[in-house]
Amino acid sequence: MAVTMGGNGLTALLWLVSGMLAARLLGPTGRGELAAIQTWAAFMSIFAMLGMPEALVYFSARDPSRAGTYASSAALLSLLGCIPILGLAYLAMPFLLPAQSRAVVLEARIYLLLAGVASAIGQVPLNALRGVGEFIVWNVLRVIGTVCVIVPLILAWAFNHTTAEFVANLNLIFFGAVFAGIVLLTLYRKVPGPYRPEPGLWKPMIAFGLPSVVTVVPYNLNLRLDQMLMAAIFAPALLGIYVVAVAWAAIMSPVFQAIGIVLFPHIASHATRSEQVPVLTRVLRLGVPLALLSAGVLALVTPWGLPLVFGSRFAASNASAVVLVFAGAVLGINQILGEGLRGLGAPKAVMWSELGGLAVTLASLAMLLKPMGIMGAAVASLLGYGTVAIQLLYWTRRLTGCSLSEMLLLRGSDMVDVLDGARLWLRGVRGVMARDGALR
Repeated sequence: MAVTMGGNGLTALLWLVSGMLAARLLGPTGRGELAAIQTWAAFMSIFAMLGMPEALVYFSARDPSRAGTYASSAALLSLLGCIPILGLAYLAMPFLLPAQSRAVVLEARIYLLLAGVASAIGQVPLNALRGVGEFIVWNVLRVIGTVCVIVPLILAWAFNHTTAEFVANLNLIFFGAVFAGIVLLTLYRKVPGPYRPEPGLWKPMIAFGLPSVVTVVPYNLNLRLDQMLMAAIFAPALLGIYVVAVAWAAIMSPVFQAIGIVLFPHIASHATRSEQVPVLTRVLRLGVPLALLSAGVLALVTPWGLPLVFGSRFAASNASAVVLVFAGAVLGINQILGEGLRGLGAPKAVMWSELGGLAVTLASLAMLLKPMGIMGAAVASLLGYGTVAIQLLYWTRRLTGCSLSEMLLLRGSDMVDVLDGARLWLRGVRGVMARDGALR
């Protein structure tokens, strides 16, 4: 978890640099156009993968010796899923982006098709590394993937091509081709073979993956629906201001992503519920106060920190960013709860929770988006995430038999465990450094 938190911290820093470069390079209008190009592609690609990333983590953790077979089977199934889903989205793109120019719609169509295929080839097999416990390699690859997003922005600045279309095309080259090639080469070295797809594995993987993809769809709609609707009805400049607020609020998300990333396969690897429950409840008791404390600190520094990072042209993002910071804290808690429930083998519980949150998000956006603008979108996100949190807590309590106090109230023994774990980790680091010095 410490390694993954470090990887998430570095990744978050690189994403912040990416957002800062994009905002300063393209301005509010260009940043909004880039968001319009990429938003639908990101959402539809996740839908087209049929829940295979989550299924691959689960089955690779249960049977690491067949991780290569699971990885190739998941990638092939995702590619097959891309054909109908991305094809329909390609045809619908002019109706999904009516407020954008014809050039932006055309670029969004190209980006949709190529990004979807790249995700099936690169992003899906990458999750086998989580299943077999190769978290150092997995984190290195994630950092490389983020660098592949920054390089197009640097090249656009160097060649003075400050358009959203140019940045999107370079992003496809680096993230779609270069990164996917690096992932496949790494998997060949780190994940046990053979790598021949077995269609016979598709049935259990789909049985786990479909509830997960039904979960992923409302989860990502809860994350992106505000931007999707704004891309359809608002000018690019207003969307660009809101995207910057979202990027600022995401600063604290790496910690909670790291916890969830490690928690899912760790819980799944335990054989009995009696072994799984103490792990989940201890992490929850530590994660909830951490989320609330982090949100309070980030909200206090937002009024001067956001314009400092992204530029004074985005000062109008401040108010909505503060609301999104607290929405992000609830989202972090949801990530821990959701990954814990998946580790317990209950993806349907996460699915129903996200669907309930989506219903609230839709109703909130319908009432608040037009009269309140970007603030209405931020409030809708907070209400949607809060609804998901309430339902996830219900399902966790039902499946574990624990009370809310057992799940949420921090204990002295939890802090003792954290300190003991930190001492053991530092002792291991010193041992590795001493061994390396002796070898030299």
